[in-house]
Amino acid sequence: MQVAWYVPVVLRIIVANGVAAWLIKALSKQSIARRNFLQFLFCFAYAFVFVLFTGQFTYSRQTALIALIALIGFFNSLGAYCQWQAISISLSKNSLFTFWDDVIAMTLAYLVLGEAQILSSGTLLGIVLSVSAVALLAWTGLQRKTEGRITPTFLAYVGTYSIIWGCAVFSMGYFGLKGFPMSTFLVYWYGGAVVGSLLILCFLVPRQNDSTPFVRDLFIMPVFSLTIIVALAMQYWAFTLALLMVVQAIFLDSEMIVPALIGLIAFGERKHFNTQEKLFFAMGILGGILIGVNF
Repeated sequence: MQVAWYVPVVLRIIVANGVAAWLIKALSKQSIARRNFLQFLFCFAYAFVFVLFTGQFTYSRQTALIALIALIGFFNSLGAYCQWQAISISLSKNSLFTFWDDVIAMTLAYLVLGEAQILSSGTLLGIVLSVSAVALLAWTGLQRKTEGRITPTFLAYVGTYSIIWGCAVFSMGYFGLKGFPMSTFLVYWYGGAVVGSLLILCFLVPRQNDSTPFVRDLFIMPVFSLTIIVALAMQYWAFTLALLMVVQAIFLDSEMIVPALIGLIAFGERKHFNTQEKLFFAMGILGGILIGVNF
């Protein structure tokens, strides 16, 4: 039975933008480099068990493609490290900038895959509303001076992971479109990420803020890693069922709205929305509805 395209989309939003975003905020205060490495180590372990279970492991015929997936996963570990650092500064502030990776991925899908040519006018309108709402919310958020620190370091973290993840998301859409097995993709993706995060831990960052007990992380990080790999698997699955521009436009809304609400409500990073921001939130929700109804 064919699964509706929106099923993995909804599951990914719940896991990635709800559970995982909250956990990252809670975990990003200390031991970021170490936890970044453990995150990918456990994700790789889960992926390896998954690929053995599905029997889809392959390595002999597509060496260049496999190397490319591993290389993207390698750089993805740097993107994840930068995201953790940005979120440690402010989850809701970070959510105002996080749309750039989606815009990059959607632009590549437009230019390389020509997806916009096969979308309906209603879907295109929904995408325009979603992108516009997120951009306007980011603009209004930057006007506030009551919360968060917008420093060159913060912007460097956001810019780095946005570029890396924009290209990475596009590659996921491309591999999904080509029918590359998801379980095999996850193994090589996280294999590259383990190597990258290990190098970050050992060489690229100083040993600091590692005051949390290592044993404690051995209990916490497997749970967190499970949310990460499930979210990525749902995203990859969604790309096999629907166009990247459609899926990513919905993720664009959710990546901004859900973490922002968590940061505001659960962590008290800001106390209220003004009328203008409420309007932009409604615009983003309307855009997501139009995409879902018309695709």
